[in-house]
Amino acid sequence: MDMRIGEWGGSYAVRLPASVVEALKLQKGQPLDFSVQNGALTLTPKSAYPTLQDLCAIARKQTPPSLTWEDDILSSEWSNE
Repeated sequence: MDMRIGEWGGSYAVRLPASVVEALKLQKGQPLDFSVQNGALTLTPKSAYPTLQDLCAIARKQTPPSLTWEDDILSSEWSNE
């Protein structure tokens, strides 16, 4: 599939065809991870929603030192496991 690089503001951009968006079930605003290896660009969709582990990691960083977390929080009734 041939594509061309365009310009969006001061950045370069590549548009994804609707068929690719539908095949990968992507959503507008969904985060993507990208890497460049051996001259090739790879885009990998990330989940549009944070996991419980992601939310706990964020909360731990924002928790004042006077409060503590229980280490078994992820194995509690809130976990899917």
